[in-house]
Amino acid sequence: MTLVLFDIDGTLVDAHGLGRRTIESALGEVAGRPVPSARVPFAGRTDPAIAAEMLRQAGFSGERHAEMLSRGLAHYTALMMAHDGPVDLLPGVESVLNRLEASDGVALGLLTGNLEVTAYAKLRMAGIARFFGFGAFGSDNPDRYGLPEVALGRARSVLGAHVDPASCVVVGDTIHDVGCGRGAGMRTVAVCTGPVPREDLVAAGADLLLEDLADAQPLYRFLNL
Repeated sequence: MTLVLFDIDGTLVDAHGLGRRTIESALGEVAGRPVPSARVPFAGRTDPAIAAEMLRQAGFSGERHAEMLSRGLAHYTALMMAHDGPVDLLPGVESVLNRLEASDGVALGLLTGNLEVTAYAKLRMAGIARFFGFGAFGSDNPDRYGLPEVALGRARSVLGAHVDPASCVVVGDTIHDVGCGRGAGMRTVAVCTGPVPREDLVAAGADLLLEDLADAQPLYRFLNL
């Protein structure tokens, strides 16, 4: 069994900054003043880690920080659920997912910094939620590097079989997708469809580098399909 774990933003979809705008709005509304995100890196990080850093930079600490984080993420979820896009599929994505879903010995999952509820909201907006029955999310662990272990546990439970890290492939667009996969003993595929420069993905040590998923033959060869 080969388990292919996909990141969402910049890998499967382009949400045109929806997450950044919505988390700024949500945190600002619960804080009663602006909580800007301009100095906070988003790429490859979990939503709880992003929100926590935004609040710290805005001057919140201690119990007040914890309260604002909890309320802010709940409000962010509600605002995201009220959106209907735009969330667009990136080139080649639906074709790749159809091919992998139809392949014997391949299972699909998610490994994303999005909260579980908002992850599926984005996938529904893009029309591809049906491909993913399980995954690991920012709501499981704010540390992106702890998510592969969560994904393995979920896969074993859902698939009813042992899944070895060496049989897993992480597909993502940031150095953290590559880093968390490699750190867990998984193979990694990097796509240059997100905000991270190609040379940074090369330096991160991805096992396969793709410009996008439109020309997926190298991916299929990598997966022995």
